[in-house]
Amino acid sequence: MKRLLTHRMLVVLPVLAAAFAVTAAAQASTIGQLQALGAAKVYLSSGHFSRAGLIDQLESPYGEDFSHSDAVWGVNHAHANWNAEAVQAARRTCARATSRAVPSSPSSNPRTVSTSRTPRLCTA
Repeated sequence: MKRLLTHRMLVVLPVLAAAFAVTAAAQASTIGQLQALGAAKVYLSSGHFSRAGLIDQLESPYGEDFSHSDAVWGVNHAHANWNAEAVQAARRTCARATSRAVPSSPSSNPRTVSTSRTPRLCTA
């Protein structure tokens, strides 16, 4: 019986700790921070950003125009997988670079594309 209670406590305690942490974070946040968090999640769901790029987007007057501290708080609490975001951003960059490549010369086959302006990462 004691072993069963110990097992249940080990299962329940992390759940309670996580719920308390979320509640504490929500209580400690300002309206600007919560809005920055929401905007960060929207940007992450619609595109792929680096952490710094997302902070810049949230701070930009052409983006959301959040303060630096609110933007950083929102990005930190968005819980993004930055490695996965980097991979997807690189793929997007390579796709754009290869689609913008120009034919190597006007007399050559138009299907032959020069990769001189394509980043080396994309040509490997």
